[in-house]
Amino acid sequence: MYLQIIVIALFFSGNMMASTPDHAFYIAVIEINHTAHAKEAELTVKVFSDDMCDALRNASQSAEAVEPEQVCTKYAEELADYFAGHLSLYLNANPTQLKLNGCEEIGDTYQLSFSMACPEEWDELRITADFLMELFPTQSQMVHIAHNGNTITARLTAKHKSHTVTFVK
Repeated sequence: MYLQIIVIALFFSGNMMASTPDHAFYIAVIEINHTAHAKEAELTVKVFSDDMCDALRNASQSAEAVEPEQVCTKYAEELADYFAGHLSLYLNANPTQLKLNGCEEIGDTYQLSFSMACPEEWDELRITADFLMELFPTQSQMVHIAHNGNTITARLTAKHKSHTVTFVK
């Protein structure tokens, strides 16, 4: 009887040996901003720092932990490489090249700043974003696109990693 009470108490206190997720939701935010007739667009990606550290460690196939305070400095090249393989955009059916311009740790998140050369006029944008999904199957990416006065929001998941937007002129 006493053993049952102890086991139940440990279970509800969260002290069981089984691993539990660090947070209940696996979500990232991608913001794409393009001003009319500009030849460059800005992207901001916001991710949880613990998830990003896990993804960088997994990508390097190393058992060594990635320290959160070093991601923006020591691991900047690995960060750029990781996103080059997990975030792609096509504008008017042509691939774009993302350039990582900055990384900032804000609380328990990273804010990554990218830029990309682009045509002045956008007819169609296709975004594919599967970052962190190799580790977290329930990961979602919330995409917010601001282009020439138009605002579009989409959600990407492991089942729907891409979204295409056609712009009306």
